[in-house]
Amino acid sequence: MKGTLGPNDLVITGATLGNPPYRAIIEAAAAGGFDGVSISPTRAYLAAKEGGMKATEMRAIAEANGVVVNDVDAVAVWTGSERPSTHGPPASEDLVYEAGEALGATFVNVVFGSDGPLPIDQVTELFAGVCKRAIDRGLRPYLEFVPSMRAVPDVATAWRVVQDCGSPEAGLLVDTWHCRTGGTTYDELRALPGDRVTGVQINDAPDEPAEELIKVGMQRRLPPGQGVLDLVEFIHILDAIGSRAPLSIEVFSTELVERHAPPELAKLLGDSLRAVIAEARPS
Repeated sequence: MKGTLGPNDLVITGATLGNPPYRAIIEAAAAGGFDGVSISPTRAYLAAKEGGMKATEMRAIAEANGVVVNDVDAVAVWTGSERPSTHGPPASEDLVYEAGEALGATFVNVVFGSDGPLPIDQVTELFAGVCKRAIDRGLRPYLEFVPSMRAVPDVATAWRVVQDCGSPEAGLLVDTWHCRTGGTTYDELRALPGDRVTGVQINDAPDEPAEELIKVGMQRRLPPGQGVLDLVEFIHILDAIGSRAPLSIEVFSTELVERHAPPELAKLLGDSLRAVIAEARPS
């Protein structure tokens, strides 16, 4: 059975934990007080499947730990030059949907990559096709804008695509790091309809120029409250616009993964996120 999480629920991404085995992700999430996880179709699901684990066993592990698989991340649509190796092994679109179905996920993340910004009509057409295929497999798609991947560089572009794709089930995923690197403002976030902000990823950033942050985005993100981002205001905005998305933590940090075992890292990050939430929601 799918479990749909809400704005008071916390999610941690497997990538934040260094993409350990599936069971380790689930058990670390539970140890850190998280309600859900975001799972890589290749590094978690496929690895477990190829190791002999059945989908029923994967679901049972999550259920036994009180953890929901919130989403599978991601369908990556690449145009132009060959996909950079820094973004990890590619997953076929069908494998992403298979993982989502097998694990009982609610959402699937969708990202676009290219040599530069794509014509918005082209992105919209491609996204519309992904939406239809995802929904046919029981998954709700959300579009994540990723400035470093260039195709959809900011929230304004992403929102136009979501509006025009023809699918009322499609939503936006907003990542605080990408807001910082892409120049997305909090005023732009305030103008979004909350019911279409169905995905949220929270992390903090050092006080460095956007160009430098793009270079280190996969290695040097910071736990909430340890950088320069106003995450309290970010949560205020989500609440004000009525977003029902759970708060997912996505802190790509080579140092943290090397220093901490997954359960310890999940506890550290869970505590840092809860401290920010407590400040944003004192009641």
